[in-house]
Amino acid sequence: MNMKKLIFLGLTLLLITFTGSSIYAQEGLYKAEDNLHSVSVTGTSTLHGWTVSVKEVTNVPDTLQLAGLSLGSIDHFSFGVVTETMDGGRGAAMNKKITTALKSDEFSEITYRQTQTASLKETGEPGHFQLLSTGILSIAGNEQEVEVAVTGQLTAEGQLTFKGSKALKFSDFDIEPPSAMFGQIVCGDEITVHFEFHYIKA
Repeated sequence: MNMKKLIFLGLTLLLITFTGSSIYAQEGLYKAEDNLHSVSVTGTSTLHGWTVSVKEVTNVPDTLQLAGLSLGSIDHFSFGVVTETMDGGRGAAMNKKITTALKSDEFSEITYRQTQTASLKETGEPGHFQLLSTGILSIAGNEQEVEVAVTGQLTAEGQLTFKGSKALKFSDFDIEPPSAMFGQIVCGDEITVHFEFHYIKA
């Protein structure tokens, strides 16, 4: 075997070894980093755009299991938003209008529960993937089946991140958009929910 063939074989074996290590490193158990989870809602009004942040996110799975020779799949996922902890940044009176519109006295949480296994598909960029999560979203006692496009990243250090957003309408859930100033300021029907969840290799 001449030197060129020997060098080529060596590089090929090195590439196979590196690729195999990268793939297998994705397997295993990942634990939630609760303090890094975030959920927010954005929308419009007759006066300006607005953002509502959520201070308490609940029922996020403590662990996720990835298996197989690729990024695998997510069998189940869920989360909840405690409506009383939603803050629009414009004072207690406006926050009260938000929680009243969401019927927080009767329904204390907004919840999402995935109902189908979601396969993780690599995007071509190392460590990046996407998935389509299908589940039941419940707001103010009204349930809708939704599909949510999610992007993610798995770093060499074992940090697993999921990000995404979903456009919705108040009217889809029989909710009257919040208003202020005796109806002079009214929120638009369309809103977008943004979320980000963080895990790390256990």
